[in-house]
Amino acid sequence: MCLPPSWFWSSPIPLALTDSIAGVEDVLSDPAPAIQASGFHNTAITLTVSYWYPSSMSSGSSATDGVIRAVKKALANADIEPAFPTVEIDQRPSATASGDTPHIASHDNS
Repeated sequence: MCLPPSWFWSSPIPLALTDSIAGVEDVLSDPAPAIQASGFHNTAITLTVSYWYPSSMSSGSSATDGVIRAVKKALANADIEPAFPTVEIDQRPSATASGDTPHIASHDNS
């Protein structure tokens, strides 16, 4: 997702996003969800959302759905609209030490 850079560095939004993602039923609390600045553009900062779901789930689709809904709601509650109308989700399955599957969701306008 891309958001205006003017508010990012001192904003409570990254924490609000992390907290909302942590509340999604299929998202693991350990390792905790994370929001990272992954790109800087003229009118936006790209954030990368990382979260994990149990390896016992055959697919992460319900976790992904829950995370997208939680992020949308957290941004709406903060009166923030994405800078661009498109979203790209990049799922990179790889095993962690615990065998759980990480997912990284990112929106990029480049």
